[in-house]
Amino acid sequence: MSYELHQESARGQTVRCAVVTISDTRTEETDRSGTLIRKRLEEHGHQVAHYAIVPDEPEMIGALLDELAGRVDAILTNGGTGISGRDTTYEVVAARLEKKRCPASANCFACSPFRKSEAAPCSRGPSAACTKTR
Repeated sequence: MSYELHQESARGQTVRCAVVTISDTRTEETDRSGTLIRKRLEEHGHQVAHYAIVPDEPEMIGALLDELAGRVDAILTNGGTGISGRDTTYEVVAARLEKKRCPASANCFACSPFRKSEAAPCSRGPSAACTKTR
């Protein structure tokens, strides 16, 4: 399917999304990334069916991802992708992936002129498909 045909066939479709912020320090009031993601999704006609902030604890992240996998079309995570010992999001998400789609997409975001942090190139993040729950 061509890009144009793909765009046309997707027009008007709504994606049910979950937005998950992984952070030991963020609250709903300070979660700028999660707020922006939700805003952009809704501006483009998608539904934010679930929003949560969870601590960077692998068991808690994994349990929430497993719960959401059967309830929404897409799960967008943010936070917890640095290189410190507490940053476990990448490993927890990667363990649940079935088909890696765009392994370099995180690099595109990190190198984007729109990034707000000098630490962005140190972030890690997969982009892939997961169709089964554990």
